[in-house]
Amino acid sequence: FPTSVLPVSIGRESSMMLIDEAVKKKSYIAVVCQKDPKTDDPGLSDIYEIGIVAKVLKQMTLPDGTSTAILQGFQRIKITRITRQEPYMRGSVERIPEIIPSSKNKEYNILVEDCRNTIVRTMELTEGMSPEPIFAIKNMQSGLSLINYLCLNCNVGVKEKMQMLQENSLTERGYMVLKHLKKDLKVAELYEK
Repeated sequence: FPTSVLPVSIGRESSMMLIDEAVKKKSYIAVVCQKDPKTDDPGLSDIYEIGIVAKVLKQMTLPDGTSTAILQGFQRIKITRITRQEPYMRGSVERIPEIIPSSKNKEYNILVEDCRNTIVRTMELTEGMSPEPIFAIKNMQSGLSLINYLCLNCNVGVKEKMQMLQENSLTERGYMVLKHLKKDLKVAELYEK
C-alpha cells in the first residue's frame, strides 16, 4: 500500500535479478500480487493488475539463505500490459489517483480515529503485545498512512487486501478496513472474557 514500508521475501531468481537491478540503478519497481503463489512463471492473467510503485530501501540475505527486500510503497498503479517476461517481467503501468478527503472533512477524521481506536484497543487486549506498535499507531499523524498501514497489516487474505487496494476513495478504503478491524476486536474481547 502507498506510504507503507514492508519486508518482502524473494524466492524466484527473476525477482532477485529485478531487485538487484533496482538497487544498483536506484530505480523504482512495480509490485503486484500473484493470484496463485503456486504458479511458477506468472503472466498477466496470473497477477492482480493493481499494485504499487515501490523503492527498494534495503536488500539482505538472511542466515538461512533466503533473501528479503525492504520496500516502501509510493503510488497505486495499474498494469496495462506486459512487454517482456525475461529476465523478469516488464511492462507498462498507469498511475491510479487517490481520492483523499480534506483534513477538515469531519466524517473522514472520525473514521480515521475510529480505525486508530479500534486497532489500539485490539492490540491492548492481545496478550504479549509489545507497546511499541501501539505507540507508533497512536502517533501516526497522516490518515492516509494510518489507513494504508492498517490495510496492509490487517488479518485478511490477499483477495480482501486487493479489494481495499483497488478502492480509489481513501474514505471507502477506511470503512473497508474498519469492518475487518471491528471483527478482530470482537474476537479479542471474547478471548478476554
